[in-house]
Amino acid sequence: SEAIAITPADRLSLLYAPSVNGALRDIFGALLNGAVLCMSDLRREGFAKVRDDLERRRVTVLHAMPPVLRSLTRASGKTIAPNARVLYTAGDRLLAQDLQHLRENLPAGCQIYTGIGSTECATLYRHWTIPQDWMPDGSSVPVGHAIKDRELRLLDDTGAEVAPGTVGHVEVTSPFVARGYWNDPDRSAASFKTCPERPEWRRFRPGDLGRLRPDGLMEFIGRSDSQIKIRGYRLDPVEIEAALRQIAGVAEAVVAVIDAEDRPRVVAFVEAPEDRVTEA
Repeated sequence: SEAIAITPADRLSLLYAPSVNGALRDIFGALLNGAVLCMSDLRREGFAKVRDDLERRRVTVLHAMPPVLRSLTRASGKTIAPNARVLYTAGDRLLAQDLQHLRENLPAGCQIYTGIGSTECATLYRHWTIPQDWMPDGSSVPVGHAIKDRELRLLDDTGAEVAPGTVGHVEVTSPFVARGYWNDPDRSAASFKTCPERPEWRRFRPGDLGRLRPDGLMEFIGRSDSQIKIRGYRLDPVEIEAALRQIAGVAEAVVAVIDAEDRPRVVAFVEAPEDRVTEA
């Protein structure tokens, strides 16, 4: 409510399944502010119909993950949600090319709000509204600044804080951290730590890797469990996927690691604009 100033005049999209964490902001954002909730079923209705419904229902707050926005952009050929005043996107890395395409396909003046979070941290732990004239200086868009009552540290493998500008494991400390995993005391003990100096606060590592920039924005480097290391070199699958999407004739790309006779290989699957999937 505070981040994007929802009012009873707003009409919020609901493109997430209602049972997942990503839907919470849409459902309760509308319910607690007297706004309208416009539900869609992407899997059943398809991107073209959902795009038309966003316009017909005059959605003012559009919330979708970056991969969904890419598909909506490809399915559109015209402005996405022409009544939108805010686009909220999270749940995956927002690439520089995504930001460019969104600015080209959203109505003039529409703000782009993004961040990063996890279910255990009560949705977001970093966020920001991207200034209209801000341009990325890398391949991805930073995930923002600190949120009130959600402190963040970046740690190395030993648990010590890393130097500024160094990649580290994200640790969130907050009174709004889950108490544990349901009926899983061992995993809960390993993932959630107490704060003796602040009994109402807890510490949690969501498994994200980050790096703090000199301007205070945090860059999301990726998931610690999805990093690829081959012959001593660390590869970022998201960076590879971003490079593949810039190739003519590639609409979408996903990178995977396949182990063959103890020799890992990086394999990319690409989708052509005509929805033909091939292996590269």
